[in-house]
Amino acid sequence: MNEYIKKLYSNNKFQYLLTLVLSAILLVFFYGKILVNPGEYIFATGGDGLRSYYGTYYHVKYDSDFGHSMSQNYPFGESMHFGDSQPLISDFMLLLKNLGFDYSNYTIAVINLMMILSIALGALVIFILLRNLGLPFLYSMLVANIIAFLSPQVDRMGGISAWYMCFIFHCICCFYTDISGNLN
Repeated sequence: MNEYIKKLYSNNKFQYLLTLVLSAILLVFFYGKILVNPGEYIFATGGDGLRSYYGTYYHVKYDSDFGHSMSQNYPFGESMHFGDSQPLISDFMLLLKNLGFDYSNYTIAVINLMMILSIALGALVIFILLRNLGLPFLYSMLVANIIAFLSPQVDRMGGISAWYMCFIFHCICCFYTDISGNLN
């Protein structure tokens, strides 16, 4: 039995899974009410954060062009990128809408879930960085979650929404340290 547990702990996929399980537990602890009803909350009550929510929601709900939004600069509109309309989210949801699957009423929920779940993805990428640096499994798992949940991007959830992706910076670190090829 002891040999089986040792073999299981040495499996990279199992380690990734345990890191994500710990992240999920922490997400439920810190963001449980929001995870139950993600469309009922907005992290920003004004400023750039509210503009990001508005621009993305308007673009998905009312616009038909992928690159142009009428949510600001009336009557001419402008490029949706200038209004921080989160092109990955809004263009994908607009594509679904154009294909006949209108999920525009769930835009706020999708934005919130992307922000919250990016913390867990960030913890996983940090864990991979730490493991590739030769640190022990349990230490890497705990420290990766601590770093991800205390990262400055978490504090930016109420601000400019393009800055909330907790895993982007760490993915860049993986790329530049040339360990991204070691991901199993």
